[in-house]
Amino acid sequence: RGAMACSGAGPLGVGTQTQQLPPRTPAASSAAGQDGLRGRLSALATLQGAAASRLEPGRFACSAVVTGILRGGAWSRAFHVLDDMHSLGIRPDVVVCNSGIAACTAGRQWESAVLLLQGLQRGSVSATMVTFTAVIGACEKGQQWARVLQLLSDVRLLGGELDIILCSAGISTHSRCSQWRLAFATLVEMRLRSLLLDVMVCSSAVSACERARVWEPAVQLIGKMQRAEMRPNAVTFNTLLSACGGGAEWGRSLITLAGMRQCASNPDTISLNAVVAACEQGLKWREASGLLADARWPTGAVDGITCNAALSACERCGRWAEAVCVLREIGERRLEMDIVGCSAAVVGCGSGLQWLAAVSMVGSLAHLPVTLSVAACGATVAACEGASAWELGAGLLAEAWVGGVLPRKGF
Repeated sequence: RGAMACSGAGPLGVGTQTQQLPPRTPAASSAAGQDGLRGRLSALATLQGAAASRLEPGRFACSAVVTGILRGGAWSRAFHVLDDMHSLGIRPDVVVCNSGIAACTAGRQWESAVLLLQGLQRGSVSATMVTFTAVIGACEKGQQWARVLQLLSDVRLLGGELDIILCSAGISTHSRCSQWRLAFATLVEMRLRSLLLDVMVCSSAVSACERARVWEPAVQLIGKMQRAEMRPNAVTFNTLLSACGGGAEWGRSLITLAGMRQCASNPDTISLNAVVAACEQGLKWREASGLLADARWPTGAVDGITCNAALSACERCGRWAEAVCVLREIGERRLEMDIVGCSAAVVGCGSGLQWLAAVSMVGSLAHLPVTLSVAACGATVAACEGASAWELGAGLLAEAWVGGVLPRKGF
């Protein structure tokens, strides 16, 4: 009875797809498990007695059995009780099935929740909005986004009106699927139905824009939130910053950062990294470096990702002196170094015959647990040779080699 196949019957006597249920354990190792088993046996004895006496247990009694087991956290036993009720000829009604679906949701068994809903739809019992809400919640937990959208469509086809919970589930699902237009359409529907729009719902819509790599609708939505005296939180702003960073909208990122501070929504490491990444994509080395020097950041906000993005911006713009400053910043803060990015910066200096900058970069790494690439070392030597400064370059490179910055082989 641990599995219900297509040819078999589920809790409602309806053939379904194969669902593997957790095995039943007749005895538990702990006292809590034994108490749960005794409780289930007692509940089943009550149901069996009612069936033998030709008394059909009422809706309250059947629901109490399932919900009582569910409260103990034993969702699998609650589902098995529904199976036993069918074998005893007791037909669960919508209230009992709702309790079973809640058990499936608690156990993250979205397939079983859908199974129960299908059984209701094929029988003479009509599913309620509570039923659909519970099944959609189970599918959300199982990240079954296509199933959620189908269930929401079913609710509409049956003439049901989406409440705030179902609308929120729809927006969250649209966000996961990068469907920002559908997310915004759901917001409009909520407004037409006079449903409350809160920060969490709007943040999900902003997230849909971020996943779709569009930032303009997100900016407009946050503006509407502020005009409605709805205060966006750090998550909302950071999501918008991420959307701007993906589109290299460094100007909008800086404006958003300023607005974030005005709203007293304290920027954090995520905020900083998103803005610096946008500046890097936009080749704005000055702005990226300035963000590192901004004293308004809380302690620990600047991390290795921040500095490496700023280093990349300086390297891509050929700002070698500024790149050296960023490397020193990384060393002073003892941050994690991006070896690939650092080697690329050194190669860039060497290729541009910026021998002093190249040697300075290598020297800045002397106290860090990093090893440069052979190409970076070769470019540094070539730059020093081209500037007739081979003696100085050789001396500094020797010190770096002793310090472990340079590779032991291939150089």
